[in-house]
Amino acid sequence: MLNFSIAYGKTLMGLAKDWKVSVEEAKNTVDLWYKERQEVLEWQKQLKYEVVKHGHVQTLLGRARRFPLFAHCTQAQEGHIERAAINTPVQMSNEVNDMILDSTSNQTQLAFQLPAHDEMELRILAHLTDCKSMLDAFKAGGDFHSRTAMNMCSHIREAVEKRQVLLEWHPRPGEEKPPIPLLKDAFASERRKAKMLNFSIAYGKTPMGLAKDWKVSVEEAKNTVDLWYKERQEMLEWQKQRKYEAAKHGHVQTLLGRARHFPSYAHCTRAQEGHIERAAINTPVQGSAADVAMCAMLQISKNKRLKELGWRLVLQVHDEVNLGRTK
Repeated sequence: MLNFSIAYGKTLMGLAKDWKVSVEEAKNTVDLWYKERQEVLEWQKQLKYEVVKHGHVQTLLGRARRFPLFAHCTQAQEGHIERAAINTPVQMSNEVNDMILDSTSNQTQLAFQLPAHDEMELRILAHLTDCKSMLDAFKAGGDFHSRTAMNMCSHIREAVEKRQVLLEWHPRPGEEKPPIPLLKDAFASERRKAKMLNFSIAYGKTPMGLAKDWKVSVEEAKNTVDLWYKERQEMLEWQKQRKYEAAKHGHVQTLLGRARHFPSYAHCTRAQEGHIERAAINTPVQGSAADVAMCAMLQISKNKRLKELGWRLVLQVHDEVNLGRTK
């Protein structure tokens, strides 16, 4: 795991989460890995510099992957670009990529992002379940996971109400930092737990799985999950319906009607049934996110104005759409 994680630019925080250790311990392990591989470290630094200065990196055959300017990016997007700059030359330098449209110097490229992939899935979940609490949170805007943390923790809500922290901040021209700390910074641990909880429940994770992730008792994890569901009963009912649908009809569907089929419960162990139930919950969410991305690509490819301007779809990866135009 370490070899591939470093090759693909994974962060220390990401490794610490995967290994369930502290960031410091993960850093010590990574430093030990780099100790006899200084050339790799220098190469990765060079790629990061290249993407900042020139806006692209190249594969062995000279194919270029272009990136937006850092001036137009958030810090999170900068991190995404740096990781992509490291793994692109590795992953794309193979014969399979002969099928990818040439994106070398004879083309100008633009990169557009769909709504952040993880947030898009939560928005789809809110739509599928018609969950009032989630819909209201998204309509209000801002950081969904911070809102979850505030609703789950009375001490965070109290801090927000007393104006000790800000739930969110929209800077005005000339403002560089918020007047008081942001919730996501002041209560980073609680927000991280809330984010994990949002996705874990969305994807059908059990209290036992959450207890293992959080290193707490199953009872404590169950109480937290019950508190989450308290204002989201529509979600609970929708999940029950998907489990019933998978057991009764052997499949569930995405927004566009694409079906994922499952084996009959008659031929399954209890562990396999649990896997099917979790898949029945997350398939409509993740599959529908793929539906949305596919519809976006179809709209781009059919857009008359883009064709008139010479732009065409080159590549789509997760929540990023790349357009190319011959110079």
